[in-house]
Amino acid sequence: MSRQDEPLTPAAIWFAAGQSIAGHTGERRCPQCTDEGCPQLAWALDQRAGGKAVSVVPILLLAARP
Repeated sequence: MSRQDEPLTPAAIWFAAGQSIAGHTGERRCPQCTDEGCPQLAWALDQRAGGKAVSVVPILLLAARP
């Protein structure tokens, strides 16, 4: 997901979380995936488990740190 199309509404964030979860099914990985886990997937699972919509940007920024 690029910064330009980051979802801003709660419904769009909920949908994006579902897409992230679906994108990690099977052996598929995303650019944020590491051997220790995936912050994008963790964010998506937290969205769906917690039932609240928050931005993914802070999580992606943490993952981008050296």
